[in-house]
Amino acid sequence: MYGFVNHALELLILRNYGPGVWEDIKREAQLDVEGQFLVRIIYDDAKTYDLVAAASKVLKIDAGDILQMFGKMFFEFCQESGYDTILRVLGSNVREFLQNLDALHDHLGTIYPGMRAPSFRCTDAERGNNLILHYYSQREGLQDILQPGTCNLPSVFSLVRPHIDFNFHGILSHINTVFVLRSKEGLLNVEPVENEDELTGVEISCLRLKGQMIYLPEAENVLFLCSPSVMNLDDLTRRGLYLSDIPLHDATRDLVLLGEQFREEYKLTQELEILTDRLQHTLRALEDEKKKTDR
Repeated sequence: MYGFVNHALELLILRNYGPGVWEDIKREAQLDVEGQFLVRIIYDDAKTYDLVAAASKVLKIDAGDILQMFGKMFFEFCQESGYDTILRVLGSNVREFLQNLDALHDHLGTIYPGMRAPSFRCTDAERGNNLILHYYSQREGLQDILQPGTCNLPSVFSLVRPHIDFNFHGILSHINTVFVLRSKEGLLNVEPVENEDELTGVEISCLRLKGQMIYLPEAENVLFLCSPSVMNLDDLTRRGLYLSDIPLHDATRDLVLLGEQFREEYKLTQELEILTDRLQHTLRALEDEKKKTDR
């Protein structure tokens, strides 16, 4: 997973327990990462699992309680990272906020290629005005309550979001939700890439369609009004698509063109982050040598 997850966990420990405890947790987890976790770099999921287990052992706190603390810190981290404005406009109430998280995650998937974000779904409780939050994730163990979902999938597309039964009734019950479909592997003749970006994973061989389901009561059918979810021009042409295939009114055109500019800026920012981290390592090493010399 991306380094911002581990970095938020790092901030949780540093702000509440101090750098000494964080170093103890890293040693317990047998991590070979020097310095802080880099936000835009993908780390093995095992590192996160090891950190949570090590934190539980060092702090003598149940892993579930640590994850709850982490959830609060991650929200603060998102606010501090410039996403506070987006979070404020997701919805006017709790239900709308939670229902729009999937759309936000799908958008962030274009900024952080290969990100496997969780999915959220709200249903009404049988009694009272309470909500039941269903949380779906491809990863196990990073949440206290996991509500698994099953889908009866067609032969051509699989349902990415929302996590519901992929049938007529399921679609009608979530008609105001953003739907994301993905073609099954091997169905598309996708142009091979010489240097396949490891961030894209299996997504590079599939076509994602994002849009809205529209109920047509006179025909008892559902219309899927959608657009291809692509990151840049290369991603578009590799699937045999062109800008002319996207409706003039669709913002996907602008997003694809902006993606070209963002890709270069993203690489530059990533290289700058790595260079800054190396310079910090060098500075710490120089300070250590200076202390030895002063002795």
